[in-house]
Amino acid sequence: MHLLQTMPSIDLSQLGDALGSRQLLVLEPGAIPLAAAVGPRRTHPRRPPPVQLQQSQHTSTGPSEEQRKKNSKFQVNFGRAIRALREDIPSFFKREGDMSIYAQDMRFQDNISARLWSRKFDLRGVTDYQKHCQRMRTIFSFLFKHSDVQVWRFWPKDRYVTVARWTVKSYPRLMSSQCIHIDGISEFRFNEEGEVQEHILDVIDWNGIRAAVEKQKDRAVSAGLVPNTCSTFLPPDGTF
Repeated sequence: MHLLQTMPSIDLSQLGDALGSRQLLVLEPGAIPLAAAVGPRRTHPRRPPPVQLQQSQHTSTGPSEEQRKKNSKFQVNFGRAIRALREDIPSFFKREGDMSIYAQDMRFQDNISARLWSRKFDLRGVTDYQKHCQRMRTIFSFLFKHSDVQVWRFWPKDRYVTVARWTVKSYPRLMSSQCIHIDGISEFRFNEEGEVQEHILDVIDWNGIRAAVEKQKDRAVSAGLVPNTCSTFLPPDGTF
């Protein structure tokens, strides 16, 4: 009791230190303890540590470097081929087209001849295709004084197939007042390299071209424009 009576009292200036140390001090008789006077200390809930996201061990599922190079090569060659075809088809009877856009083992299928003359051309290889185009230009130059190709539109059928619709107008040498026309389509199928792997010709409409060509051929032979040994411009076996 003597010890408690001799302890000095704490003034209000020491209140902050008392609260900070969380000590209960005994005051003079009849005094209220500091902790009871100010109430319990407010504590903030402890925040949980931030959640660390585990890095995925799986790699990206995007295209590989090799696949990206293939796609880039395809796009470059495909774009160059389309530009060449837009220029070559209208000029077919005037000059030779760009043969570098075709694969070496390409296929050419002519369904127009099969429909009009019951003779089908099915060629393999860019060299035979090039010779066939040259011979067609030669034949048309004998039969017609002027031939023209008008391209109406290009459209993609899918990633590897592009279709062109065109019209051929030809004016026979011995029937200058008559115009023969063929409305047809060319289907170009591309390989993985962006080269033309297959060219398929098909006809949409024509106006009696078979009869006109046969008559023109007979008149050309009679007029001595071509030798009599050239009895037909489209051999039965479909070759030249």
